[in-house]
Amino acid sequence: MVRSTVGLCVLLGAIASARAQPTCDPTSFQSKAVFLNTPIAPGISTKPPAGSSLPSGSTYAADLGAAFCAASPDFQTQLSKLEKVYVIAASCSGRECLEGSWGWYHSGKSYIGLSQGLWKRGFAYSQYETDLSAATLSAAHGVKYKNVQSCAGCGAIDTFTTALVAIMAHEMGHIGYYSEVPSSTPANFCSGKFFTSWDPNTVNPPPYWRYLLTPSQRDKIRGGPTGKWPYRHKKNPGDVDNVDHHPGAGSSPKQLIYDLVAPDDTGTVPGAPWASPLAAMSPDEDFVETYKLKVLLTSTPPLTSVTIDVPGIGTADIVGGLKAGKRKELSDKLDCVWVQFN
Repeated sequence: MVRSTVGLCVLLGAIASARAQPTCDPTSFQSKAVFLNTPIAPGISTKPPAGSSLPSGSTYAADLGAAFCAASPDFQTQLSKLEKVYVIAASCSGRECLEGSWGWYHSGKSYIGLSQGLWKRGFAYSQYETDLSAATLSAAHGVKYKNVQSCAGCGAIDTFTTALVAIMAHEMGHIGYYSEVPSSTPANFCSGKFFTSWDPNTVNPPPYWRYLLTPSQRDKIRGGPTGKWPYRHKKNPGDVDNVDHHPGAGSSPKQLIYDLVAPDDTGTVPGAPWASPLAAMSPDEDFVETYKLKVLLTSTPPLTSVTIDVPGIGTADIVGGLKAGKRKELSDKLDCVWVQFN
């Protein structure tokens, strides 16, 4: 996944609870969707292509319309200001499909690209998150998202529609990070309340392009398997390094992964402050995944519970913990993160 800088303004504060709209007409948003027969690599000198009409008989427009109508009014406003939504031809069929989507800002306009492979994969929300965990943590760890729930009578939520909402929110979050977080003093974002779990000396702006942080991509950033991960937690700063290259002593990689999403077990210690394991990889992914979670919490239907299973170690329900008041630091971050187009 490649990312680009954008010009957005920040609107801080809690977002209103998810609310159903009397009507939803996605036609204008659907009209932004075009097809790209050849994948592109967005860049400073690349001109956004016009694209072509969506293939006849495809469900792309209908599925994007359903995702738009499932979004909260706030997120609908942001989606409506995209210049184009590209559906990009892809030959993938597995987890690698996640790496072909991107967010891009060019000459004052914003674009999202969605891999055609997402439709080929056709996953429900839980499978999307499971695939994302497998891609970023290694499939060998077997982390799975299960038991996706919404409020009683609110409708089905573990669907491809919810997956599309989450994917678009993830891309929009990457677009927003570059202008919302001060490039000179990123640790000061939200009056210093957001990045409190990070060593402030390692809260730096991401590169112009951010690829999906797979284990191999992390090794590229490290400069090799023996290098140190540059984004360090205040507590347990070696967790990410030890997940990727376990030293053979101490907690197992699976235990370290579980610690990143662990609930409040003592009644006095707050739960882990990350919206997902990926959020713990870097400050920008922390912002993006927190933003994505906020979108899902305010969608229609809203996400009210989902368990993260780390085989042989335990399960955690980040959303349930939030609702029980056991994840205050994450709750505070959710109140910080929201973007609105100029």
